[in-house]
Amino acid sequence: MNILSRTSICCGKAALAALWILAAGTSSTAASVLHPFHSSIAEAEWNSETSRFEVALKLNGAEFEQELSQLHNRRINIETSEGAEEIVRSYVQQRFCMATASHPHCRMHWAGMEVAIRDVWLYFEVEPAVSQVVDTSVTKPDPQDDLPATSETTSPVSLSEIKITNSLLTTSRPEQVNLVTVLVDRKRHSTHFTSTQKTVTIRWETFGEPESDLPANTTPILIPDAERRGQ
Repeated sequence: MNILSRTSICCGKAALAALWILAAGTSSTAASVLHPFHSSIAEAEWNSETSRFEVALKLNGAEFEQELSQLHNRRINIETSEGAEEIVRSYVQQRFCMATASHPHCRMHWAGMEVAIRDVWLYFEVEPAVSQVVDTSVTKPDPQDDLPATSETTSPVSLSEIKITNSLLTTSRPEQVNLVTVLVDRKRHSTHFTSTQKTVTIRWETFGEPESDLPANTTPILIPDAERRGQ
């Protein structure tokens, strides 16, 4: 799997903290949650070569373990419990999705996780899919990468509209706020999710101006011709 190299992961960690402050200042609603008591942050960058979003997600470790323990009716330690990584992968797969109008479902490709003193970093790819697909594998490299190309994996993905679902940690914490920043072709858009707003749809025209310090994608983004003419 060619998701997030070690260098980009390290850089991503530093960038995500800045993104939280930057995105929170984009609206009065977001500004009010600049320092919420319970929060997570994520950055999802579109890889036009693989047609997947590469995601780095940070959660509070203690809160995450409490949520998993409550759901499984037993104490879950994400470092020592048997099958912990599979529990984490399954939990995220059920609560985080990025889909589009052309590909209304999603497939998750797991990359791994890192446990810090207070936080947990999760790394995975989200592939918009035409049909409902459940990938139960936690092995690396992802077995899905070895499958022959099909219409499911080769049909162009339109990014004119991106539907994001993020309900992480909202089971045990109704006040949870989850921030997601989406980066496509050097343009970014940030939005937040709560226990009452678990799904948000963002449109291409709401993305900011391209950022000159970020590398451009090697493949153009697919935008419908009708929308190109309307711009």
